[in-house]
Amino acid sequence: MVSVAAGYVYTFAAITAVSTLLIFSFSAYANTLQAVPEAYKLRAVLNQLAAKATEVSAFAVFTNSTVRAVLEMPSAIGDRAYWVRLRNDSARAWVEGGFGRTPTDDTWDLRVYLPRPLNVSGCYFSGYGFAVLECLMVDETPSLVLSFSGGGS
Repeated sequence: MVSVAAGYVYTFAAITAVSTLLIFSFSAYANTLQAVPEAYKLRAVLNQLAAKATEVSAFAVFTNSTVRAVLEMPSAIGDRAYWVRLRNDSARAWVEGGFGRTPTDDTWDLRVYLPRPLNVSGCYFSGYGFAVLECLMVDETPSLVLSFSGGGS
């Protein structure tokens, strides 16, 4: 009789182990299914910001004046915080973004390049507020700044 009871215990342990593996694999799959649309939404936010940055910079160059645009941004993507910033090097300018609260030089997830070379700076963190793009001409070169207006994060 002792061997029969031990067999039940081993069977129960095996079923528990397999069930745990299945639960974790389905959980990982569900997280993957959620992450893909969030990445697409972040890409859409970056494209929207890049389009508005291009429009604002073109208008500033054409009119040789300071142009300001206010964009309504989502407070979060899914249930995740995100950040967006403007960066450039000697040849190109781009909008980059990622998930989390603190961007560093190595953490960008997505990048959208701007069609014209610009001097750019600034960062926007998700929350309740607006993204503000301001472009001004500095010595024949457009300078674009991204900032945050209103609300709290």
